[in-house]
Amino acid sequence: MHGTFAQIIRTEPCRLWLDDRATVFCTVSPEDHQWALQWRWHFVPDKHGRKFYARRNTRIAGRQVHVWLHKAVLSERMGILPPSELHTIGDHGNGDSLCNERWNLAWATGSMNAKNRKR
Repeated sequence: MHGTFAQIIRTEPCRLWLDDRATVFCTVSPEDHQWALQWRWHFVPDKHGRKFYARRNTRIAGRQVHVWLHKAVLSERMGILPPSELHTIGDHGNGDSLCNERWNLAWATGSMNAKNRKR
């Protein structure tokens, strides 16, 4: 076996529970787990009700704002900002909207994201 035990554990994705009964979870990269635990995340369906996304709510200047976990990981944790005004979507490369691991995320335009959808 190569590497130490700590190195092997560190590469495994971490679960972030999204409901009170611990039945729904998303995954994040190990380096983002403690950061994400600062807040209470929940799951919300997409407009078709086929996928779920991790989201939290906060207030900015007295207004409620939704913070999407995949977009927060891209911008706040990885420091990757959208390359253009058209890149508004945080794309999950493998199509799993609850897999918020760094390797699976990238900014995309609507047309780029549509090409990745599973049929």
